[in-house]
Amino acid sequence: MQTPAHLQNRVYQYDVEPELEPEHAQSTRENAPPVQTSYKSRPNTVQPHRSEPAGEATLLDPRLIDRTLPAAKATAATLGWINSVATTVLTARDVQTFITDRPATTIALLAGFGFAALLTFGQIYTSGRYRKTYAVFLFPDALMTSIQWSKWLLLPLFLKLIPIWWVAVMTAAIIGGIIGIISARTPERLTFGVR
Repeated sequence: MQTPAHLQNRVYQYDVEPELEPEHAQSTRENAPPVQTSYKSRPNTVQPHRSEPAGEATLLDPRLIDRTLPAAKATAATLGWINSVATTVLTARDVQTFITDRPATTIALLAGFGFAALLTFGQIYTSGRYRKTYAVFLFPDALMTSIQWSKWLLLPLFLKLIPIWWVAVMTAAIIGGIIGIISARTPERLTFGVR
């Protein structure tokens, strides 16, 4: 009968090594009869072949998270940048439609994209250096993201869930503001780190 694969390469929890005597004691016993060596155990420094604790099996190797972490950060940063730029462009479109009472033109979309680029540039170069100036660039970015998310999803959702309209509006505004701040700050931190 063949030994199972997991028992062929056994890794012991403790190594056994001889407990050596001091040199001066050994030199005085050169002519003495051999003495039985005592042993002591110490924790084994050799890591087991498996990454999970004994008795626990995982569907995926936990080291997969370490290997894919840079790609996950890049994906999250990209989604954040896209969300931030898209909400700024759509807010500029809504502003032109409100002012002219006509459908938005390409000029509004280009202006929104330019404004988004300006805000992003300002946030990147003032983060960690000039707090007040950073807040000036962060606030409109977070506000436009908050307005768009409230318009698309949050306000209709909370008006259905909460019977009191002003509570629904306040809840949508608060959650939208949190989404706006996270959306504005997270891609910057993931891309350039905390400064």
